[in-house]
Amino acid sequence: MNHKKMLLIFAGIAIGCISLGFLLDNDQPYDSIWQTVFEFCWLTALLFGLQAVLYFLGVCFYKLAVRFRA
Repeated sequence: MNHKKMLLIFAGIAIGCISLGFLLDNDQPYDSIWQTVFEFCWLTALLFGLQAVLYFLGVCFYKLAVRFRA
């Protein structure tokens, strides 16, 4: 797992950003805490997934550029 360190960093960034967003949010809280937990989880997963996909696309493009360098 060459990319384990970066994925852990991305998970930390996602959790930190979403937590900060919830702290700074001015909206009324949901009636149920489970709705808040659900929203936190899916937003964190979405941000983590976006970061991971962009990272792996960058790694793939880098490997292709190195391989087909003239």
